[in-house]
Amino acid sequence: MLPDSRNPPAHQLLAVEEENATPLQAQGDGNVGNALTAAARLGLSPRLFSKVGKDAAGIRILEELEGDGVDVSHVVVADEGVSPFTYVIVDEKTKTRTCIHTPGYPPLEPDEYSSSAIASLLSGADLLYLDGRIPDAAVTIAEEASKRGLPVILDAERKREGLDALLTYADYLVTSAKFSLRPGVKLKSEFESEIKNPAAETRGTETSNVEKPLSSTALSSVSDKDSV
Repeated sequence: MLPDSRNPPAHQLLAVEEENATPLQAQGDGNVGNALTAAARLGLSPRLFSKVGKDAAGIRILEELEGDGVDVSHVVVADEGVSPFTYVIVDEKTKTRTCIHTPGYPPLEPDEYSSSAIASLLSGADLLYLDGRIPDAAVTIAEEASKRGLPVILDAERKREGLDALLTYADYLVTSAKFSLRPGVKLKSEFESEIKNPAAETRGTETSNVEKPLSSTALSSVSDKDSV
């Protein structure tokens, strides 16, 4: 005889504590969004390269960034796409958070970061800021920026696909205090040091801050929206 699902055995009973949720807040956030918004508010001229959908979230993303002074003219908008977003559930009692991420679709395609698109993106820029969330595009753009002599800032929030390749172009690396590179991974400065002095020993992980003021700087960024 099968057990009655309406009256489960005592060992299957679970205690559920009901909680009341606080009001929902919707706002832009993330590494790139925060960095470019801060740059714009400081009087610089940042521009964003990314991809969003032509949905309510995508429209809000672009309007919010544009309202803060970020140039979004290089952002690719997919007519039938879905913009990436993240639900962040904050538990006030335990002081923890849970992030539920929905990636954007369709992804950024190679023909959307063609040579001409990259040239337009980097025209007049003084530096390139990357978060590496779209690694193929980020590496391609970082390579062109390096050829132009533009410093590259890499915000390595955590280890992601393609991070090792991006590190070879990074002049400045932004990480958390607990971030560590895998053995054998080298930064751009270490590659250059070996070229100049093959006998030189490589250094460990470096975390650098931009020390010189960035007046009239254009930040070009590759990101998906959960960084915006």
